[in-house]
Amino acid sequence: MKGVTRLLDFYLYSSLNIALGAAAMCFETTFLTGRPVDSDYLAIIFSSTMCLYALHRLVGITQLAEHKTADRFLTIVKMEGYIRALFILAFGVTLWLFIRLPTDVRIMLGIAGFVSIAYTLPLPILNKRLRDLPIIKIFVIASIWSYVTWIIPAGQKPSALTWIVFFERFLFLVALTIPFDIRDMRIDGLEGLQTLPQVFGTTKSYGIILFCMISCGFLALALYFSDLIPLPYLSGLLTSYLLTMGAIILSAGQKSDYYFSGLLDGMFLIRLAVIYAAFLFFR
Repeated sequence: MKGVTRLLDFYLYSSLNIALGAAAMCFETTFLTGRPVDSDYLAIIFSSTMCLYALHRLVGITQLAEHKTADRFLTIVKMEGYIRALFILAFGVTLWLFIRLPTDVRIMLGIAGFVSIAYTLPLPILNKRLRDLPIIKIFVIASIWSYVTWIIPAGQKPSALTWIVFFERFLFLVALTIPFDIRDMRIDGLEGLQTLPQVFGTTKSYGIILFCMISCGFLALALYFSDLIPLPYLSGLLTSYLLTMGAIILSAGQKSDYYFSGLLDGMFLIRLAVIYAAFLFFR
């Protein structure tokens, strides 16, 4: 049993799960655009996500306070050596892949990379991280993920498809991110962070989640009735929304990080699997 736990800890805290999720969202873009899979872009999204989340964990270790006594913090401290090694490896791979990309893609990814680093490390002028600024933490995460998993790989001129899909993913990300801030309300309060649940409270935060998921459904229907997506894609999206909403509802009162970093972060992979299954079903 210890061996299974260690393997699961490595999978989650090495950021493999969330990195695969980011790559899955990029792969989903090919269902919409019909463009061939760009293996270099998928690889750099995977490696850069691992790199950034490892950096976030390493910075978190240096700022570990007495009130951070949850199992996940203690596990991360124990795995510091592995996380540091993975950060170095992922950084090297990301740099190598970055050089291989076209100039325009490097510029767009560079912008996303700067914002992502500013989320984890303090900005010189403000002497604060973006995540420390009131409320905007969730919206920074959702914007960057939507930008790098849709806007860049889609490579399309602005259109109805571009903006509807962007906002669909943005709202989906917001809905999936809020439960983490609800779980961390006590710790964020002690650190003086004004997250969305800190400002609006738990009940209204769940209301925002519901609004986001319902809005995702309407946007998906708008895509379908505008002949921008086929029926299998619509069916996959709507099914993934129901599964995601169910997972979020069940997260209430959950303390296990296996549930959050495992299942909730894993919803990106589940979403792709459901969409793929829908295409097979309707074939």
